[in-house]
Amino acid sequence: MSTVPDTHNPSHHGHSLLEQFRLDHALEAANIGVWEWNLQTGEVRLSDNVEQIIGLKNKFDKQAQNYLTSIVEEDRNMVADTITRAIRNKADFTVEHRVTSPDGSVRWIEGNGKVFFDAYGKALSLTGTVKDITERRKKDAELKQRDQLFTSLAQITSELILHTDWEKAVPSILQLLGEMMRVDRVYIFQNDAAVNGAVVTTSQRYEWNSGVTEPQIDNPELQHLNIADMPGRNLLEANKPYHALTNRIEEDALRVLLQSQHIVSVIIFPIFVKHTFWGFIGFDDCQQTRYWTDLEFSVLQSFASSLSGSIERKQFIEAISESEQRFRTLQEASYGGIGLHDQGIILDCNKGLCDLTGYRYEELIGMNGFNLIVPECRDLVKKHVMEGYDKPYDVEGVRKDGSRYFLEIHGRQIPYRGKMIRVTEFRDITERKLAEEKIREQNIRLTHLAEDLTRKNDQLEEFTQIVSHNLRSPAGNIVSLVNLYEQAKTDGERVEYFNLLKQSGEIILGSLTELNEVLKIKQNRDIESELIRFDTLFNQVKNMLSGKIMELDAVVKVDFSGAPEVYFPGIYLESILLNLLSNSLKYNNRKKQLLISVESIAEEDFITLRVSDNGLGINLERYGHQIFKMRKTFHHHPEARGIGLFLVKNQIEAMGGNISVESTAGVGSTFIVKFKRKVS
Repeated sequence: MSTVPDTHNPSHHGHSLLEQFRLDHALEAANIGVWEWNLQTGEVRLSDNVEQIIGLKNKFDKQAQNYLTSIVEEDRNMVADTITRAIRNKADFTVEHRVTSPDGSVRWIEGNGKVFFDAYGKALSLTGTVKDITERRKKDAELKQRDQLFTSLAQITSELILHTDWEKAVPSILQLLGEMMRVDRVYIFQNDAAVNGAVVTTSQRYEWNSGVTEPQIDNPELQHLNIADMPGRNLLEANKPYHALTNRIEEDALRVLLQSQHIVSVIIFPIFVKHTFWGFIGFDDCQQTRYWTDLEFSVLQSFASSLSGSIERKQFIEAISESEQRFRTLQEASYGGIGLHDQGIILDCNKGLCDLTGYRYEELIGMNGFNLIVPECRDLVKKHVMEGYDKPYDVEGVRKDGSRYFLEIHGRQIPYRGKMIRVTEFRDITERKLAEEKIREQNIRLTHLAEDLTRKNDQLEEFTQIVSHNLRSPAGNIVSLVNLYEQAKTDGERVEYFNLLKQSGEIILGSLTELNEVLKIKQNRDIESELIRFDTLFNQVKNMLSGKIMELDAVVKVDFSGAPEVYFPGIYLESILLNLLSNSLKYNNRKKQLLISVESIAEEDFITLRVSDNGLGINLERYGHQIFKMRKTFHHHPEARGIGLFLVKNQIEAMGGNISVESTAGVGSTFIVKFKRKVS
């Protein structure tokens, strides 16, 4: 705060100026202004940057009224009420509000204040800080919009899923889309039937309108519209969206067409069904120039894909229904047992029913037809007869000789001699049922076989990759040690490097022996976990990479005091530590000494391992979604293969844990591994 130095105490004059200098710089660095309002005199004192923060540079004139006047009208009462309550309740206050700058721009300000009182409880002054939070509020608004968009998208997608016929959901969906995107018109065009094998026209089929502009659903110009005249035709036919501002469209005819519909901005997404251009969905803004954000673009793209899927699903269902109908028609035309009955009493039948049941015609006429059904199915058949059920269904039949067979019944009500009776067709489906049972059994066997083969293949690939990684690092270590050995100047150094070479060779042999034991485990068993000390295994891994550590003069700090042990498969943990440590060494920053920190922490449900370095780091905004994918690399390095982190993630998740990363390009990376704790 700009205050008058204490000239009555010269001994402290220089000291006060220094403190004031430091305070001013601290406030400026934090972009925070400090103010004091004397409620008795009306005087306002403030730090140098307050006017700049609130956007009233040279306009504030240190007058409280000028500041209050600059507050957006809708926020003034709220600010005044907040201050009044703070004085009444003798409490500190925080208030966020908008101010209007002289240039007309609006800023969000966060004000924090404290009220000071005299001995009699009378408010003397207010002191506090102000901070420009415009960017924060902007980000909050963007996050809120994102949440609203994704919530609406989820609701719309749910509507499509709940309706097997997407067209029944169209009115509500288009309204949700229009309101969600704050547009004036949403519409769907479907391409017309092909002429000579080519689609040449398209027609508008659905529309939602906000009421701001006239609906176009009955516009004859939008029926059988030549596809060649469509906005962005080439993009749409290539399955790419089109967006434009009407006044910038160069084609005169297209611009006139859109202007006739009062369209200012338009965005259109193609709809492809079974890889064929089916039509498109469009969004019109008839009031303002609209620049679509990446988020809005992504949401609309997702909806267009969902709509394509729903259209394809309906076509699939219709095709199946048509196929089933053809099958039923052919089946009804084929030979089978047919009987006419009144509440179960057979009035007439064909020879097929005689052949099917083993009864003669004379025996069937007048017989209770329910006796042709096994006892446990009769109640179901009687229920369907009483209700007039007209869909085919399966039961078991019984022949005259007592033998059972699978039977399909298909009945319906028909007029007969002045009354309604029931005609029923009987079909022996024993062979079909047996075949279906065999197919089910075979499918079960094939499914189990496929799952078994997949599991075995995954295990084989995983062990292959472990072998590759566990051997490559110590082998590379041997190469580094050989180079150091060749450059050694004394016998003592050579002896040291030779011993390290011998140690690396023993480690390779040990890894091969251990991996060989793992491969002997039956493939239908999980890899067994064991209680492992972090320090023991990490020292072993560190020895594998000792040559590289010495070559880079890297500093490796370890602290396993927080969680000395973990219950985990040893071969997996060795692979995890080896990959994380070798990555830190591999992607070091040559401009500074490499520092690597490894620590373990005990948490309620997990043992957490943190491996940090000050290496090259990773741009997570660009590559964050690819970090743990196979064969994805983010730095040019001759040994980079994009396998290590993929293996680490799969090994950890296979045992119920998880891995994440914190990283900044040029600063370094921290990998956080959470091992699931053993339940005792």
